[in-house]
Amino acid sequence: MTHAPSSDEIYRAVRALLDDLPPNMRAEAAALLRQAEDGRKTDNALLRLLRQDAAIYRRLQQLLHPGETLGARGFAPIPGEPEDIPAGQEWKCPHLGCPETRPVIQEGEDPPYCPIHHVPMIRADQKKG
Repeated sequence: MTHAPSSDEIYRAVRALLDDLPPNMRAEAAALLRQAEDGRKTDNALLRLLRQDAAIYRRLQQLLHPGETLGARGFAPIPGEPEDIPAGQEWKCPHLGCPETRPVIQEGEDPPYCPIHHVPMIRADQKKG
């Protein structure tokens, strides 16, 4: 599972990337690292800076989380096998053409009443017409 890197881990990873950064980004990152050495907390500013370049940010994440396989969008897939989730059920007014619906919250619950026709609603899969 991914852990949130500490400030020191972020500073260490940025230092490792410093020579590979574009010149303007390198100068700003170096200035932020100097401020960190003086005791200022600059880890979030460094992350924001490096996030401006997707390739650099991806490399930073690989340094911060070695050994993790990241998905195409930069996150680890959810563990376990996917399973089908049945479509949600809803209550509908039995009057033809009535737009009123309510979600089924729990199996076995009492049907709500249609606020327009003041009749008990039926399950959507029971409605005919």
